[in-house]
Amino acid sequence: MSVTSFANPGCMQTYSGKTFLPLDPRSEDVDIEDIAHSLAMQSRFTGHAKAYYSVAQHCVLASIYCESDPLWALLHDASEAYLGDIATPIKRCLHQVRGIEEKLHQAVAAAFGLPWPMPYAVKEVDLRMLATERRDLMAHNGIAWPSLDGVEPYKKEINPWDWKDAKWQFRDRFYQLTGVVL
Repeated sequence: MSVTSFANPGCMQTYSGKTFLPLDPRSEDVDIEDIAHSLAMQSRFTGHAKAYYSVAQHCVLASIYCESDPLWALLHDASEAYLGDIATPIKRCLHQVRGIEEKLHQAVAAAFGLPWPMPYAVKEVDLRMLATERRDLMAHNGIAWPSLDGVEPYKKEINPWDWKDAKWQFRDRFYQLTGVVL
């Protein structure tokens, strides 16, 4: 009896069972099912929110708010399906990780026919989402977040979904925007 192993030590297995090379990503290996599932299973803020709040829900809400580039907004954190959600203060110190993340973003953009680089409007929505998430989901400790100075949160309060709802909402939003049935 033989045991099958990954031929390349730099590869990973995704939810769908595919082999994926996060250090050398190819657009043809990017899979929306893998992205939806992984992002729904990952908690924003490395799990430090008041309640479970997934990266998938964050992306769906960003997509709704980003009228000019809703598909890019839905997929703006898709790299995290293959890299994981690394807290921003740590990511800023890991220059190599930022390069890996950029390659993953480029593979996602190519897989779904999105323009490169990511539009600035998506980054603006992401920042307003962060301000909203801080208001609604994080402990209020009086410490300022300088990156949010002057950033207006959205009016609507965020009510977290469980991971299954987040996965289905992400899939449904992808279908609404692309017409691709999953």
